[in-house]
Amino acid sequence: MRRRWLVALVAAVPAAAGLVAYFVTSGSGPRAAEPARAIAVSAGLSDSCAILDDHSVRCWGANLAGELGDGSRVDRSTPVSVAGLSNATAIATGFHHTCALLADRTVDCWGWNQYGQLGDGTTTDRLRPVPVSGLRDVVAVSAQGESSCALLADSSVRCWGSNRYGQLGDGTTTDRHTAVTVLSGVTQISSSTGHACAVLADRTVRCWGLNAFGQLGDGSTTSRLRPVQPAGLSDVASVATGNRDTCAVLADHTARCWGADDSGELGDGGTTGQDKPTAVRGLSGATSIVPGVSRTCALLTARTVTCWGDTGGSPLSNSNAASPHLTPTPIAGLSGVTAISGFGEHICALSESVHCWGSNDSGQLGDDSTTDRTGPVPVGLHAG
Repeated sequence: MRRRWLVALVAAVPAAAGLVAYFVTSGSGPRAAEPARAIAVSAGLSDSCAILDDHSVRCWGANLAGELGDGSRVDRSTPVSVAGLSNATAIATGFHHTCALLADRTVDCWGWNQYGQLGDGTTTDRLRPVPVSGLRDVVAVSAQGESSCALLADSSVRCWGSNRYGQLGDGTTTDRHTAVTVLSGVTQISSSTGHACAVLADRTVRCWGLNAFGQLGDGSTTSRLRPVQPAGLSDVASVATGNRDTCAVLADHTARCWGADDSGELGDGGTTGQDKPTAVRGLSGATSIVPGVSRTCALLTARTVTCWGDTGGSPLSNSNAASPHLTPTPIAGLSGVTAISGFGEHICALSESVHCWGSNDSGQLGDDSTTDRTGPVPVGLHAG
């Protein structure tokens, strides 16, 4: 007898946010889950997370401090559900901790908490999400490195966690276990290992924290306890902080990068560090940019991805070209991409599904292996 299959739509979101998640049932019994649809992705140091279109969260990879949020410290090479989280709207992964912006505009964090980077007023690691104390009306969150920052609806920025380099921007080097105010008039933020940056309403940028490699862009290598302005940078659409460098996308869809350049991660055709913004050679049509460890990638208006820098950790898929790539190199096999993320030595891209590539020693590519991948592989995301 021919089987009859019933396709049941259980969740739907606007097409701009992602496709629907669905399940298939059979008259003969339980069905196998179809791949879920993600609406956001974030790649941390050695782990990754995605928000599904039902606003639940799945994470995979390293779980040393509970950064996967499943109540354990066991690494996972396939996605697991973050316990008790069902209303996430944005996700940010960092150095062994993760934060999620929720629909009620509060923030939950989990994982490593030695410096108070979870913002719950303690330094106790959390294997499941806990609320950031006193934080309300949040519109964006960033959690790279050992600290975290949030952008509020009133355009102010608040940060918490490690402050050894002044990366909290409050004029001190004192760690903060709850959020402190940094500056106001902000439209976008990005925090990293030792420094952070923000775009202001006038489309200029302010950066603060560690500056040993010129990553603050003010023409010096002096660390700053309060925000300073990168030299000659204006008309900025977005800013992104890397491990030792920073990049900005301008309103004309070109990009500028500054900081360390040992492996060509600034994309200016050389390997000499820059303490002021320098143009990424040959890059146009950029909509967002993600500096990582020794490499940088950009999402283009054509919904494709291009990267430059070191290929040693397999962060570029065009392995036939010489390494390092000193200027942007297209990533083969990706199209229809709506977002990219990459803080460590792996990268994830969001399209109709999630694809990741690069280092995979902790299962951070989510393909049920620990094999490094030189090209994008699909993450095994499933609903339920």
